[in-house]
Parts: sequence; C-alpha cells; structure tokens
Amino acid sequence: MAGRTFDNGRLTDVTIEIEAGPSGDIQVITEKQLVSISTALADSEFTVGAAAVKLTDKNLPATATRALISVEGNAIRWWDDGKTPTATQGHLLKPPSGDAVYFWILGRNRLTDWSMIRESADATVRVAYYE
Repeated sequence: MAGRTFDNGRLTDVTIEIEAGPSGDIQVITEKQLVSISTALADSEFTVGAAAVKLTDKNLPATATRALISVEGNAIRWWDDGKTPTATQGHLLKPPSGDAVYFWILGRNRLTDWSMIRESADATVRVAYYE
C-alpha cells in the first residue's frame, strides 16, 4: 500500500516501503522516515536513450543499499532482475507531462541489477544513493 499527502496540490510525503519484519509483521514507513535512517553517499544523473543503461555504469557506491530515483521528461522501461529492457519490454514508468516521478529502489542486488531504457524519447534520470 502507498499513501500520499498533498499540500496545495504538491506531494509532501509518501508512504513508500512495505516489508515483512523478522516476525512476519508488515512494517510501513514514510519516505521522510527512510531518509532519516539513511546516510547519503553520492548522486548521479543519466540521460536515458536508445541503449539500456545500468546504475553500475555511473558512480554506484560500493556500500549503497538503496536509491531515490527521479524520472523527468519522458517514459522509461526498466527491469531490476538483471534482464535488459527494450523500448517495448520492461516495466513502464511514465512521468506526468511537465513533472517527475520519484521512487525508491531497496536492496543492493536490485541496485546492481537495475537497468533502464527510454520508451521513445530521451529521459533524464537522477539518482541519490544511500546506505
């Protein structure tokens, strides 16, 4: 489940992570809580074009276990299991016109296996890495 809080039409907080704790209980935390328990490491910017790119192509810190991603401009397709996406294959992520989409990638393996490609026109993807 995800929750959103808006202030004058602007997104101010997002419930972004649901995971099973050691006892199997569901834990829900907000983006603000996740950032508060994370250490910022580095950031990268990608122009996602006709060739698939991976987070490992640029500045993925060795200790990073999560990343905040923003996609601006145009749609991308992605996989987080090591497969290479194409313009027609992969999860579609399409920002609203003139806006950006933000989401988290959680887990070292997902960071190293995550790849993306544009759907039809180049997109800007910004990444902030955390441990």
